[in-house]
Amino acid sequence: MPERPCVLIVIYPFFPPPKSKREQLMNLLREKDKLIEQLLRSVHNPAKLLANNPGLRAPSPSAQSRDASGSNQGLSIVPSGVAGSLAPAQPSPTISKDIGAWVAASNARGRSISPRKSDPGLTLEGSSDEEEAVGRTGVIDIEARDTSVPVSESSGMDSVSQRGDRTDTLSTTSSNGMLAPRDGKERRLSAGDLPKMHSLPDATAPHGLFAELSIEAQTAEEREAERERQRKRLQSMSSSSLGSSYHQDKSSGASGKDPSDALAGMKDPLEDEALGPANKNYWRPGPAQNLAFRRLLNERNPPELLAMGFINLEDVDKLFKIFYDRLNVFLSILDPVIHSPVDVFGRSPFLFTVICAVASRYYTEKPHIYSVAMHYARTAAAMALVEGIKSVETCQAYIIMSVYPTAARRWEEDRSWLYLRLAIGMATDLSLHVPSSTTKFLDERHEREILNRTRTWIICFNLDRSGATQFGKPPSIKEDTVIRRSPTWYKKSPHNHCYDIHMVAYTELLRLVAGFLEEVYSDPNSPTGLNKELNFTEVTLRYDAKLAKFREETEQRFFNESDSRDPACRYRNELLPFLVNYSRLVMFSFGFQQAFQRGTLERGNKFLTTCIDAASGVLKSVVEVMAPSGYLRYAADGHFVFAAFASAYLLKVLRPPFASTLEHEQQSRILALVNRVIKTLGSPEVAVDDHHTPKLYSRFLDGLLKRNQEAA
Repeated sequence: MPERPCVLIVIYPFFPPPKSKREQLMNLLREKDKLIEQLLRSVHNPAKLLANNPGLRAPSPSAQSRDASGSNQGLSIVPSGVAGSLAPAQPSPTISKDIGAWVAASNARGRSISPRKSDPGLTLEGSSDEEEAVGRTGVIDIEARDTSVPVSESSGMDSVSQRGDRTDTLSTTSSNGMLAPRDGKERRLSAGDLPKMHSLPDATAPHGLFAELSIEAQTAEEREAERERQRKRLQSMSSSSLGSSYHQDKSSGASGKDPSDALAGMKDPLEDEALGPANKNYWRPGPAQNLAFRRLLNERNPPELLAMGFINLEDVDKLFKIFYDRLNVFLSILDPVIHSPVDVFGRSPFLFTVICAVASRYYTEKPHIYSVAMHYARTAAAMALVEGIKSVETCQAYIIMSVYPTAARRWEEDRSWLYLRLAIGMATDLSLHVPSSTTKFLDERHEREILNRTRTWIICFNLDRSGATQFGKPPSIKEDTVIRRSPTWYKKSPHNHCYDIHMVAYTELLRLVAGFLEEVYSDPNSPTGLNKELNFTEVTLRYDAKLAKFREETEQRFFNESDSRDPACRYRNELLPFLVNYSRLVMFSFGFQQAFQRGTLERGNKFLTTCIDAASGVLKSVVEVMAPSGYLRYAADGHFVFAAFASAYLLKVLRPPFASTLEHEQQSRILALVNRVIKTLGSPEVAVDDHHTPKLYSRFLDGLLKRNQEAA
């Protein structure tokens, strides 16, 4: 037989070729697309998301540290510049116990104010420490429209007047969250009794009509069922709250349950799952509007700046003290009586983080935490826009972020104007521009809350008008009833803040300047609106006379009614010449520019001399009044902008096109004054570090001065 070749068939195992970097990245993107899709589907129900996806819960300390240090291969939202500072931080294992002791200590020291006590016989059935804590925070929605109206047991929500016309059976609130009607009958206040939200549009608007019809369409049985669900939900939250673990003596200090379990517990299987107006509760206050729910959730999920151990509770008290003693002198946005550290912690983690972050710049015990704290504040600002609640505290946090921003490397990266617009949009959405019709208040806290809303809107108006002038943007807030009544608002209540008199005076000044600008920008056919045919001399002198009258009347008002014993009030009184001179400079600079373009600018020109005098007055206030007081170090960025603008204007008139209109001695005085300002802003008594706003403007002006001298 012929020999046949032996064929050996060897089957090798198949190994797929290694994936390229591109394929790995594409797979990663597909996974993240799935995650994003899942997040979008669950955005209206975060409780379901966390309950069904435990992998989406907060990462473990080790995972966070790996992400921060860059050793992890996953994507990280932490900027590279902050990652190094984040790496050593670890969530405090005893944070729950520490917060409990902090809250308890604050309550033991005694709150500045508390709701009025009702009849001694009023008690809470089955009352517990947790329920009493809920009552202290106030189940009434302070932001709801007209909380002073009666709540009827039989008629429920539809008995509440939207504008607060009925106050005949005004009720007071006990320390346990009870209503104490004047008829003496005891009744527990439930979340279902909340009146219409103040932020709802008027019934003349389409959405306002929808809300009115939807609320009226609900039957008494549906309202009672909703109240019962709210009551059970509150009891469930209280029984498993962080507060219950405060009384547990555990060495671990753990709070017991995962925060996401609390969110999942808020989900009611009987709750309407429909979206938009189809949901029967769409126009009603949600759980976030209930201060009790909000406090319990915030205690379970403390702000990351605190939870990660960058600051402790002792630091929090010190940071709030810095804010109220120094920064609030310029903002006057928060009332320390109702915005204590514990109150802010329970109501808005965003505002809590922002206050701690901006104050940390001046915190000498931990000067290194400012950049990290502002990173958390910016992250909280983004999250508040995407998934945060709409509240006055959120609006106030955006205002603080706009007034005390971090320095940007480029103009396109600056976010201060954007934060201000977010604050104004939030305030408008909350209807803060609608004056409260409440004439009788539940207690002092209720009255202070109403004042807090009005104060926030007036500050939005002030910053909008001032910022529009600085950035060259059109203002977004028109004068309304609240603004027109503001000149006497500061003495509306015995609980008005002592800074309110200065705030409304600044409002009046801005309204005066706004009237001038409206006449200047009155040409509808001009791209910018600037009316070049206007008689600038007549208009400017007319408004300058109004400005002089305003200064005289305001100085007299400050002398008679401002608290001269308070050093902060004295400093705010002394800001009047600084602000008036800046306003004069703004007004006369238009005439100066027009005179130069028309070729009528000569030595002794009224616009030229007045501009120089006003700019010099601004700078003299900075170096002779504001800097020696010690407050300039903590000033808002706008004050440094005013000083820099006045300095830049004086340096501009020293340039060759204008230098011929000035005498040599006058030029020397200008140079000496600008030099003093540059040294003052750059001094360690004013500038905290090289990245602080006064230091940056000092370097900017120094560069302009050197270029002017080289050109001369």
